[in-house]
Amino acid sequence: MTPIHVILVNGPPRAGKDTAVDRLKKLGFVEVKYSQPLKDASVALTGITFEMLESQKDQPLYPTRSDKTFRDLQISLSEVTFKPLFGEDAFGFLCAQRILALHNTTGATKFAVSDSGFTTESIPMVEQFGADNVVVFKVNRDGCDFSKDSRDWLDLTDMGVRHFDITNNGTISEFHDLVEQYARDAFRPIETERGYRIGYGYVPDDIANAVRALLAGSRARRVWETTWDGPVGSKGKNTTVVREMVAEMVAEIIAAMGASVHVKSVVVSQTSDPDYGDNAGGLIRVTLDKL
Repeated sequence: MTPIHVILVNGPPRAGKDTAVDRLKKLGFVEVKYSQPLKDASVALTGITFEMLESQKDQPLYPTRSDKTFRDLQISLSEVTFKPLFGEDAFGFLCAQRILALHNTTGATKFAVSDSGFTTESIPMVEQFGADNVVVFKVNRDGCDFSKDSRDWLDLTDMGVRHFDITNNGTISEFHDLVEQYARDAFRPIETERGYRIGYGYVPDDIANAVRALLAGSRARRVWETTWDGPVGSKGKNTTVVREMVAEMVAEIIAAMGASVHVKSVVVSQTSDPDYGDNAGGLIRVTLDKL
């Protein structure tokens, strides 16, 4: 079964989110928005096209009756209607359902959310598609921040989601190249010399980020999880080989960082899921403790 991959594009106004999404669309990603229900509802309520609403979003909708704008209408629909009825993560849930519907009707498997700015509403995406299948592209640019925006940087590290910082201080061509590189590598398994595939994307960076988060946080323990698959073999043999490789890799990264962290345990399980075909596969769970 082909997994659904989702990139959450996150960043302050004018940092280059739309430019990043335009590049992702050329790479086959389908753009979706958390705020799409608000836009659809606004069009239905006013009878005004979305293009017209967007072009005048800070001007009064009906100046003879009120000074309220398209922006005000969306905020009211969100904070007074949708969220009280369906929860703070309502738009994340609804977006995940739209992605599933698009996948079922078109077969699309790659999606980019272009207006990610609230961690709470992104949680349903991870719950629906899995931490290995969701990544965050954090687009930053000198002089751009969230000081005049209600949104902020996403932080889904506690759920095992990978975050990639993409700096947009050069040319458009250079920025396009960075987006394409990260999009290509984000969901690629790490191939080992012994034929096993561990996790996706930048696994060493993921481990290092887990160590940093443990040291920066108040908790004394942190768990990092990912998946693996590999050659056919007995359950004991496969899990032992993978466990040895992962334990060695984690220990090397902690040593290189000079971090006061102890590897409490490395647990490797093997699944009987038929989707793995002739390969073995399963989960990896690494428990880290502060010293």
